[in-house]
Amino acid sequence: MAGLYYYLRGAGDDSAKKTVVIRFRHNGNFERVTEAKVALKDFDAGTGMVKLRVPGAAEENKKIDFLRSRFLHVLGWIENDKLELDLATFKAKYAALEVIMAMREKDSHKNKIQLSKAAVLDDLYLEKARLEGELQLVNQKILSKLYPGGEQEARRLTNVFKVYKEATRKKKLSKATEQNYQVTSNLFERELPGLHVDELTLVMLETLRDKLVESGLENSTILEHFIRLKAALNHFKKKVDKKLDLDYLAELELAEAVNNKPIIFLRKNELEDLFLLDLAKPRERYIRDLFLLSCYTGLRHVDLLFEEDSITPEDYIELFAQKTGMRFSVPYLRRAKEIMMRLKENTYVYEPQLVGNFNTEVKLICQNLDCMLVKRRTRLTPKSPKKHLWQMMTSKVGRKTFINLCMLAGIAEETVAKWVGHKKTNMIEQHYKDHKSMSDQEREKFNEAFEDKSGG
Repeated sequence: MAGLYYYLRGAGDDSAKKTVVIRFRHNGNFERVTEAKVALKDFDAGTGMVKLRVPGAAEENKKIDFLRSRFLHVLGWIENDKLELDLATFKAKYAALEVIMAMREKDSHKNKIQLSKAAVLDDLYLEKARLEGELQLVNQKILSKLYPGGEQEARRLTNVFKVYKEATRKKKLSKATEQNYQVTSNLFERELPGLHVDELTLVMLETLRDKLVESGLENSTILEHFIRLKAALNHFKKKVDKKLDLDYLAELELAEAVNNKPIIFLRKNELEDLFLLDLAKPRERYIRDLFLLSCYTGLRHVDLLFEEDSITPEDYIELFAQKTGMRFSVPYLRRAKEIMMRLKENTYVYEPQLVGNFNTEVKLICQNLDCMLVKRRTRLTPKSPKKHLWQMMTSKVGRKTFINLCMLAGIAEETVAKWVGHKKTNMIEQHYKDHKSMSDQEREKFNEAFEDKSGG
């Protein structure tokens, strides 16, 4: 495999000091001897460095780095000139570099002056090339580990998901989110087996979207699959192939048929029943109040934790949304204050809840409400069975409740969008606004307009 390798040359046992040699290998070897000497036991052949615990290690490492920078400069030179990397090209470029460096050293001794500004810049460019070369080698090693089968394997869509998870798992993805990415990866492997990122098109994605719609998959689930796909593809473009064309992703939209599904939210009387519900267990009261807090503020599940200094004198909650990073402010209602007081009195300290577990607990709590058992059985898709209201309770229902109650109160969509942290109203229009409820409210105005009030 092409790359730089390090070894020691000299006689004696492991305690004897030997000369450090740097080798470039690519269907043959090209090597140069450094001025550094070190015992085998004090040398790290993987990094080509003298171990830091060794006396004088810094000085010896400078000698190694002096020569290594030339190797890396040549690698960067070949890449910038878009030449094929082979042993003959490397030797030729290295010889040319040695001539240039020799001329600089000769001029420096001849003139007996300090390095000129140009020479200093040359050294900086050389250092830059060295660092870029090291970065390139590291990236090559990472890719070779992730894609043992080479570039074609790297471009397989399921491997793109795998690398995205590997790259972000330690700092961003929770275990639940990582599992969700695996589900999305499995979906694309099942529906588009063996597909490479270069082969993916807008038509393919639209066809898959329509198929998922026909199968009865929920709108939010389809949207989340596509969001994960975009995240993985954008990561691949940034880290592996900057020339990959992903412009078509901006044109991908959810089918209109999906957006016509009913929006589930709670009415004022149902919220009041839930607020007054007598629950024996502290955990149940805690989960119930978290859910209600979302209903009365429109906050996403991940944004429910806010401090006292987030509340303005005008009774607004001002936050940066964790999902979008957008700053927004929403009215802090009297009922929300009462819920927050109950949460503070609870023995549980706020911790972000796993959404799946949270949804399950909310359903079980809402099952105790008569208003959620005896009416409003709804079929979300043509093929799905009708469900009671309590069976459809999720963390997103809180946000939808706040938005729809605001709409029914006649508050402008632009205002509601700003309150809940959306730059535009299209998300509310497509995914949060229950058009049937709005229509029913307008129907009441229609009835009043035509009703015969004379009694005759």
